[in-house]
Amino acid sequence: MFALQNDGTVAAITAEGTLAWTANLGQQSCQSSSLSLADFQGGLISQCDAHIFKLDGITGQAYPTYTAPNQYSRLAAVHTDGTLFVVSSEIANGGGFTSETATVIGVDPITGAEKFRVATAPGGAARSYGSLIAGDGYFYFPYAGRENCGDNCELNHLKVLRVDSAGASAIISVIDWQSNIFNLMPGEVGMISNADTGVLLSVKTDLDSLFI
Repeated sequence: MFALQNDGTVAAITAEGTLAWTANLGQQSCQSSSLSLADFQGGLISQCDAHIFKLDGITGQAYPTYTAPNQYSRLAAVHTDGTLFVVSSEIANGGGFTSETATVIGVDPITGAEKFRVATAPGGAARSYGSLIAGDGYFYFPYAGRENCGDNCELNHLKVLRVDSAGASAIISVIDWQSNIFNLMPGEVGMISNADTGVLLSVKTDLDSLFI
């Protein structure tokens, strides 16, 4: 197992309770975000700002670092085959909207190189709701998007981007509704793995302003 220390280092502990190695993650100097996730191959994946790298589980040596596109990028999940899923966002303003265009990036942790990039549907993501790798092996990323459909009119969409560890993808439309421009996106979208057959979504929104 891995024990994170207050000084920004990590200690690898063997099954016998002895210290295998220590490494510096540099997370004390992170300006925007830091995260550490154990992978399914005995190693540790670490993020500091836009820099993401793997530590070997046996030696503690670092593999080449992947530098994500911007400060809004985050390590979202680690696949059982080792593939890292990174979500990178771009914020834009225009047409009376503030929109987020999200891209799911697959990264090879051994080489630090990108395997693929998959973007959300046109219109971007006005709001995202987390992500997970379900029991069927796919990465799921739910998001709400919106388009201007005229004076005081907004066309809203709730979609799920599904991506496998090779980059094959599909966009699943969950629900569409029309509202005035002051309508809010769904306040809560919950998601759990539905065994090995996909995911189950729960959506909480303002039904008084929902027109389907």
